[in-house]
Amino acid sequence: MIRTVTFVVAVFCCCVALLLPGCLGKGSNPSRYYVLHEIVEPTLDSGPDLLKEDNALLQIGPISLPRYLDRSQIVSRSSGNQVDLAEFDRWSEPLHESFTRVLAGNLGTLLPTDDILIYPNRGSADETFYQLKMEVTRFDGRRDGEVTLEARWIVVGQRNRKVLPQARSLYTAPVAGNDYAGYVAALNRTMEKLSREIADKVRVAVKGQVDQ
Repeated sequence: MIRTVTFVVAVFCCCVALLLPGCLGKGSNPSRYYVLHEIVEPTLDSGPDLLKEDNALLQIGPISLPRYLDRSQIVSRSSGNQVDLAEFDRWSEPLHESFTRVLAGNLGTLLPTDDILIYPNRGSADETFYQLKMEVTRFDGRRDGEVTLEARWIVVGQRNRKVLPQARSLYTAPVAGNDYAGYVAALNRTMEKLSREIADKVRVAVKGQVDQ
């Protein structure tokens, strides 16, 4: 009797051992992590480093994003007022930090200059100081449609003097495919469009300062 029970237990344990990897394999779905990326190539007409000519620094920030985006899960929309949180698709770093870093990198490439700092860092007192402040009000969209980047921003100089008046920028980009890789790529394209607009306007404003 004891041998029979032992044999049954052994068979049961073997079956569990064989089935367990399959069950775990079907049930597990490892998370995927994404990053925003900077522009690689500068524009052909990026021109001279006007910030260097003016002995100037451009500080990026502070930049604020909506609180509902302040999470590791990637947020998308399924309807006008409903948001979805991805279960397995996540940002590899806080979105606020990623957005600020990529914007600074893009502007450094497009202007082009190395004289860009991220808030709260700032240069020495004898350098001309420009600061880009931004409030992002939308940075999401539908995975089966398009994404939207909407932001209000301003560039100020020494003693908070306006160099560029407050602007409102709105950009959209279609999502290629119905997955998060295409969704993040579309968000990246809206960031590139915003970066080019800001770089163009900063270049004109700084040139005006230098020519005065």
